[in-house]
Amino acid sequence: GSLEVESCDEKSCLINIEYEYVLKNVGSNSMVITDFMRRREIQSSVSTEDLFPRLGDTTLTVGETERVKEDYVIDVCLKEEAVTTVEVKADPPDGKTCLDVDQYVIIVVPPTRPPTMPPTEPP
Repeated sequence: GSLEVESCDEKSCLINIEYEYVLKNVGSNSMVITDFMRRREIQSSVSTEDLFPRLGDTTLTVGETERVKEDYVIDVCLKEEAVTTVEVKADPPDGKTCLDVDQYVIIVVPPTRPPTMPPTEPP
């Protein structure tokens, strides 16, 4: 999606973004989720969170979906790039561990202020 801001002269430059991570078993076997992590890099800071405890059900049958929501507040008046990487691992009854990694990038380019005109002298 996209977000367009008219002005940064408003009362707040902070915008809440809701991420919704959807885990769906698209395979032919039930899967047991064993790991679910989120890493977010913003400028020079890095944060990680274990999303596994937020899962309601860790066993997904064929076609079953599990959703996890997470809020994030971004300052749209500052130039910023936020890279969010989500990684999930799941085990089938027999076979190798499955891994999926998705990445979401938010780039904020604040509006540039137009130059102010010098005051004019009264006629």
